[in-house]
Amino acid sequence: MSLNAYCVSALEAGPVGSLSPPLRECLEEFGDAVDGLVLFGSVARGSATDASDADLLIVLRPGAPITRDLYTRWDKLGTSRAELEGHPVSPHFVARPGADTVAGGLWYELALKALVRSAGIEPPRTHDVGKILMDQPGRFPKGILADLPRLAEISHDMRRDLELAFYGSEDLTPLEFYGRQHAETARTDATWVVERVEYALGLGR
Repeated sequence: MSLNAYCVSALEAGPVGSLSPPLRECLEEFGDAVDGLVLFGSVARGSATDASDADLLIVLRPGAPITRDLYTRWDKLGTSRAELEGHPVSPHFVARPGADTVAGGLWYELALKALVRSAGIEPPRTHDVGKILMDQPGRFPKGILADLPRLAEISHDMRRDLELAFYGSEDLTPLEFYGRQHAETARTDATWVVERVEYALGLGR
């Protein structure tokens, strides 16, 4: 069964029937280019207001160009006027990193949360899933058990570095603290995390 067919059948069978029409139209329009659909932001967190949009991350296959044409095609769909959970849909197109693409912070946070969700655990609404990985190892595939300590450590470090990089602290200015070595380490860690999670979930890059 293709990804598209699986998503459509799951939506039709699951308790999210109200989400089915816009997501189905999206899958039909963009076809096999779609790797995944992720609802995120305030609607996903349950903290939306009347003025909130439903942020929909449309993940395309590795190497897919992210162009203005994607949004033009979206605007021509009935989906562009549809609602998710009573909120207008705001699309965000991204392409999944390919074998020759360096994974960034967004991807390895999503990868770790996908691993957690695959174990039947609802991911926390924070950047760090390290405690879950270490507290419930029996929920994860055997092939990744030996990697959990490092995955947890990277998750902890990622949260720390994201917060420091964005906000700094009283005694730290991000531009003065973070250098090339930090960037190279983060790049190596991101690529490794994505590869290990893909292996654990039986996916290929």
